[in-house]
Amino acid sequence: MRKLPTGERQLFLDLDDVCSRENVTHTLHQPVKKGPVIEPEGAGSLQTTNAPAWVPEDRCYKIWFQEEAGTTYAESEDGVDWVRPPL
Repeated sequence: MRKLPTGERQLFLDLDDVCSRENVTHTLHQPVKKGPVIEPEGAGSLQTTNAPAWVPEDRCYKIWFQEEAGTTYAESEDGVDWVRPPL
């Protein structure tokens, strides 16, 4: 079991890392769709056939995708706010 630093949040999809379950209720809620997190640049459409990948050595998510202008790339530290570095 991994010890979490004080104040760090942890998402529990299972209870494998929980030492004690006393007075704890395990509840999963239906996710709420928020819309696209990567918007197309300009009027072109955006297509991808893969999911973003977490790259531990760079501590960010990375994804390659197709736009009207061609293949492009984006990265994100949190999976929500994306940056397109110049290629």
